[in-house]
Amino acid sequence: MRKVGEKVRLRTDLDWNKRYKMNGCNNSAAMTRTIINFLRGKELTISEASEIGYFCEETGTDFIFTDEMFEDEVETLCIAIHRNGKSVIAEDLQTGRMGIANCHPVDKFNAEYGAIIAIHRMFGETSSLIIVKGEEDGN
Repeated sequence: MRKVGEKVRLRTDLDWNKRYKMNGCNNSAAMTRTIINFLRGKELTISEASEIGYFCEETGTDFIFTDEMFEDEVETLCIAIHRNGKSVIAEDLQTGRMGIANCHPVDKFNAEYGAIIAIHRMFGETSSLIIVKGEEDGN
């Protein structure tokens, strides 16, 4: 269940002929064409939350919203990239996970490619990552 004060975004594909359900509940709600056209894709702030639905600050108690009416939550990652000589370290600031990419001593160092490899390793991906230089690189 979403919380009071949480920012949510209304889906852009809402259909006024459809009823939208609340997660874990048989309650459903429909929307009028007017409210769909006015609020479609807009960010709203939850002002009241219950098992039957939500009220939002922007609409007061005139409209009740359900979980299915909102876009899926998107996880935000916060990753720091550190460079130390010919090494690049990617660090997930929320979990502490790290990935390290070390440039071979005879290779030319490229921080951007190092960051891509470090992030790849931070997520634990063990498959080979091949970076192909394009003509725009000038190499």
